[in-house]
Amino acid sequence: MAQLYYASEESYKYIQQLNYGFYLDQAEDGNIAIMVKLEPGLLDSIISGCPMRLVIRNPNFLLRSCTLYVDDIHGDPFHATAIEIGQEDRLLKGFDERVLHLFSGVKQVVLSLYNELNTPIFSADIGIETDPVAFQQWLFKVYNDPEYRKAGSYDKRTGSFYPESQVKGFELRLLNKDHSKTEKMTIYSPDYDGLETLPDIEKSGGFRHSDYSGDGKHGRLQELAIGTKLSNFFVEGSSLFSSPRYADGLEMTDFLLLDKNAAILIESKYIISEKSTKRNDNIVKATQQLNRAEQRIFEGTAEMENPTLDQYLKDIDIVLKLCIINDRIHLDEKYAKQLASRFSKPELPTFISVTVFCDLLVGFYLKNPPVFASNVFSNLLRIQDEFMESQKHINYLQVVSIEGLSAPELNALWKNRQESGAKPQKKN
Repeated sequence: MAQLYYASEESYKYIQQLNYGFYLDQAEDGNIAIMVKLEPGLLDSIISGCPMRLVIRNPNFLLRSCTLYVDDIHGDPFHATAIEIGQEDRLLKGFDERVLHLFSGVKQVVLSLYNELNTPIFSADIGIETDPVAFQQWLFKVYNDPEYRKAGSYDKRTGSFYPESQVKGFELRLLNKDHSKTEKMTIYSPDYDGLETLPDIEKSGGFRHSDYSGDGKHGRLQELAIGTKLSNFFVEGSSLFSSPRYADGLEMTDFLLLDKNAAILIESKYIISEKSTKRNDNIVKATQQLNRAEQRIFEGTAEMENPTLDQYLKDIDIVLKLCIINDRIHLDEKYAKQLASRFSKPELPTFISVTVFCDLLVGFYLKNPPVFASNVFSNLLRIQDEFMESQKHINYLQVVSIEGLSAPELNALWKNRQESGAKPQKKN
């Protein structure tokens, strides 16, 4: 039977306000749950048993924080850092009570996974492997050892402490296992009504994550995540068009964004195969579709099914192309050269992962809400121009930094703005 974890109101509110990342919830009986909200590719990696670690941070590096690692790519794990979880411990200053509790000898936690619509798609009990005695010895060093007491630095662009060390933090292992065959919950929510990317909901009446995990359907989950995030900032049918179609019914692209005389064409590719040929086939297909759409816009032959969009496209003279890939996919230098040998620079789109793309949107919104759309368009255009003048083979955005804010700082600012009642100002 599918397991459901009921989070506290405070913790669930935190997840709702979170861009991407995690939080620790503590039930009345003292049990801890790790609530994780990530893009679909990373959630599927976790469900499939991907190794996970939690590092409690030396407060001399960053106060009241811990980092979750999802070891989906060997040597390049995904990470998310959380700050100020619950209350600060009364005795051990610089640490939070809930995080300390996990390192006290607890043998089990609840793993609860959330999607972009803030619904819990899967929960399970998993074990913990840690050494409470070694942890106490580490705490002594944090407060007494000159090397541990010295303020340390980290990569503020990404909030990364990798590679970790005993001086930076103390690690515990989350004994995750393969849950891919475990029954998943069916979610009945008005949030899923009318979603074009998930048409099968109409047949069953509810959404179940595992129904979209196989070949041919998994891409819809990523489109759902991207579309949900875009709808926070753009107006559907005005500045945002999801799955726009030509008059003959053929899909132009997955998403289309408009701002004055400029358009951003977006193709989403969720690649689950480890084979390099599958990765290449998907990337090439996305690039070709984006180029066909761009060509038809410039030639004036993009006759659209939607008459409003058809009229808008007549005024477009700037087109940017984005290919959004799931976070598990990495475009290395060898593959970049391969792509560059097949396409010219103007033909290549900007490549970006789901998480980095969402960080970019949130970052530009926090920077200056009234000119959010203009900032997104102008900065992506600037990045494209810099690529055209560079020696880089492809334009691959692996890190986003908005005015020097790290990923955890972006999350904190987004959370604070949400708590204050401020909402994105959607602009027609």
